[in-house]
Amino acid sequence: MRKFLSALILFVLLSCGTVFASSQQMKIGLFFDIKEKAVQKDYYKFQANSKDGFIIKKYVGNEEVDCLDCKNDLIYIQKITNQDKFVVYDDNNKFLTAKGDEQIEIISKNGIVGINDNKAYRGSLILKNEKDDKFIIINKLGLEEYLYGVVVKEIGYNAPIEAIKAQAIAARTYAISHKDMYINYGFDITDKYQQVYGGYLSENEKVNSAIDDTKDLVMFYDNKPIKAFYFTSSGGVTEGAENVWGKGEPYLVSVLDEYDLKRKDTSKWMVEVTTDEIQQKLKNKNIDIGKLLDIDVAERSKSRRVIELKYIGSLSTYTLTKNDVRSLLNLKSQLFWIEKENDVYRFYGKGFGHGVGLSQVGAMGMADAGFNFFDILSHYFTGVEIRKL
Repeated sequence: MRKFLSALILFVLLSCGTVFASSQQMKIGLFFDIKEKAVQKDYYKFQANSKDGFIIKKYVGNEEVDCLDCKNDLIYIQKITNQDKFVVYDDNNKFLTAKGDEQIEIISKNGIVGINDNKAYRGSLILKNEKDDKFIIINKLGLEEYLYGVVVKEIGYNAPIEAIKAQAIAARTYAISHKDMYINYGFDITDKYQQVYGGYLSENEKVNSAIDDTKDLVMFYDNKPIKAFYFTSSGGVTEGAENVWGKGEPYLVSVLDEYDLKRKDTSKWMVEVTTDEIQQKLKNKNIDIGKLLDIDVAERSKSRRVIELKYIGSLSTYTLTKNDVRSLLNLKSQLFWIEKENDVYRFYGKGFGHGVGLSQVGAMGMADAGFNFFDILSHYFTGVEIRKL
């Protein structure tokens, strides 16, 4: 009876709603180094390729001031260090120079822009200067096209189709709720620090079909797109957002995740570390607690995850809370237990990731058991509405 109702609700969801997501545009910061606040140095000079040539536009602010029809299939882009400019040229013939706040957009005539010999992207590339010789490359493309390069990297093409559909809706919702995250740099999100985005060459037909089948569907709570967090494996129970980042959401609460445990790829792990190794890691962070005497789990959440961990030393105590519990030893999750033998500490854990929202392994387990994407998302995100934009 439950599955019949789910199917009926699903039919209504797919049949109703105003569709305008196809006009949604995403701007992705490619190769962006968060610490440097700029493109990785490897891409200060690169080549763009297209079998059918390019349209190259130059902008001052939002105003187009120049446009070139380039019939060549290969062009070169180079940031000029110690000068506030970059150039776009073919062979030794310079096409355009952009200085200061001028920007250049490279549009492939066949819709796919290649970068060097190993990257390719749908849409166009926007190139802009930053201060102190910094450089930014932005991939501008439609939201659905962006998802083609995300979902396959996040859950893979071997996952059951209903899990892929659930991942597609989660990724779409995440993208919408995180737009303008890096607005100061001219793009929405990066290609790896929020959702992993592999571009055109990572696409898979099965995954693209699942994205198309869920086109425009987004999760809402209180009529707003939710923060659709997801992670690899829960270890049997998810976590409330307040115990990871300090701020809770009514739709990001802890739920039992029995199907995560039924998959062979559920994450179980062990980390072994000596007292000397822990003391060295603390010193690397300029933290001196003296000789490490013990590690104390001071508090657990209802999901049994560690939300307060104390490193007790002869001089002082160093305390980590919430998601930072994982940081010192790079633990896979907060769901762990500790055993001590002489000067060796063993951390036995379950799960992989922050534990908030959708478990990708759990979603695959639910799909294996016959649940559809509506069932999966409704389980992990409490009280949400799934509808078209």
